[in-house]
Amino acid sequence: RSRSQNEGNEDCERRRMECLDEMSNLEKQFNDLRDQLYRERLSQVNSKLSEVEAGRASEYLEPLAVLLENIIDITSGNNQASRACTTYSSWICVA
Repeated sequence: RSRSQNEGNEDCERRRMECLDEMSNLEKQFNDLRDQLYRERLSQVNSKLSEVEAGRASEYLEPLAVLLENIIDITSGNNQASRACTTYSSWICVA
């Protein structure tokens, strides 16, 4: 019985070590994938930043044009724009 118990302990220890090895492998895979995702996302952000800085980021061009039109309207004394400025003064405009 002592020999059987000893074999059982050895088997248990072997399985424990296999599980630890597998867990270590999974952690390494996770870290590698996380790092790869980070690098890919950073590359996307840098690419978009370059587009914005060069004035080619289409999703920002229209809102920017609207903003610039509103600034021109406000500075030229357009009453409607002035009312909008007053309404949103704490959010958009600086007095």
